[in-house]
Amino acid sequence: MEPVSLPANQPPQFYQGGAQIEAFRSHQTSGSPLSGQGAAPAFGPEDWVASTVSLYGSPAGSSRGPTRLADGQLLGDAVTADPAAFFGPDHVARFGANPALLVKLLDAGERLPVHCHPDRAFADAHLACPFGKTEAWVIVGTPGADPHVYLGFNRDVESSELETWFAHQNGSEILASMNRIPVRTGDAIFVPAGTPHAISAGVFIVELQEPTDFSVVLEWRDFGLADRRDGQLGMSPELSLQCFDRRRLTAHDIARYHRKAQPNSGGTATLFPPDADPFFQAEDIVVTESTVLPAQYSVLIVLDGTATLETAGSQTPVARGSTVLIPYSAGDLTIRGELHALRCLPAQSR
Repeated sequence: MEPVSLPANQPPQFYQGGAQIEAFRSHQTSGSPLSGQGAAPAFGPEDWVASTVSLYGSPAGSSRGPTRLADGQLLGDAVTADPAAFFGPDHVARFGANPALLVKLLDAGERLPVHCHPDRAFADAHLACPFGKTEAWVIVGTPGADPHVYLGFNRDVESSELETWFAHQNGSEILASMNRIPVRTGDAIFVPAGTPHAISAGVFIVELQEPTDFSVVLEWRDFGLADRRDGQLGMSPELSLQCFDRRRLTAHDIARYHRKAQPNSGGTATLFPPDADPFFQAEDIVVTESTVLPAQYSVLIVLDGTATLETAGSQTPVARGSTVLIPYSAGDLTIRGELHALRCLPAQSR
């Protein structure tokens, strides 16, 4: 199989954004697919890359979320037909025909509500799914005046207090209880499942996550969402709020999860801490002439520069904004040119 250049895939969301995705993708090489799927740019803040996942609550067979290939086939159908070619035998032995990874471009056109995602144990017990939604971010754009994120509580929070915030929508109290972290382009942040978090307006990220669309919001009233007191993810508020890790996230934890931007003059750097290894990993790759990457399923996001991806049977031109699925069976991948890219990888078989 050959590398697959992917078009934009922006299922509609409740929050605004999308302009930075459109600008980012406008730099692609001539002839690359640029058409979006689903949403107008104002409410297309997420580009789901190499996705086999549908928006939560979508009917079976929904096209909202899954990637559609150039021949019209859904990526999920293609990988089910030949998982070994896409992923290799070790991955298939562990995860079957599931990529075990979803990659997104996310442009926060407004501040996101504070929310969290269930972990694998909760998802298995209550959502009939082996995957939760641990995620991580690589900051690729910060055009706003005060780019920041919120990560974890800055003190222990009682369950009754969390339920009160949810019922009465005490937004200012919620934010005051959280760690507010300034960010800049090049930062990388690991977000374990259960950790409350939010992203400020204007922050543009590449997000790696487990392959689900499970979210439990703490703020809903001021974000155009329906009354969430009737349940979230099909659960009662009391049960869904059990997803939240109410413990204080310490300065030591934040230092471990937040890798501040570091110069890369050439080579490969791992972006997330070892805590991320059971879920995924991202590599910051800078190529000045050429480099060879071993055969492995991955998603390549080109941040800057131009290059050619070469395999034994193909040559694929790429530039800033290109998003490329690299199947295992493509073999070793040679990158020739001057390029800055993110290589997004699922958990490696042990």
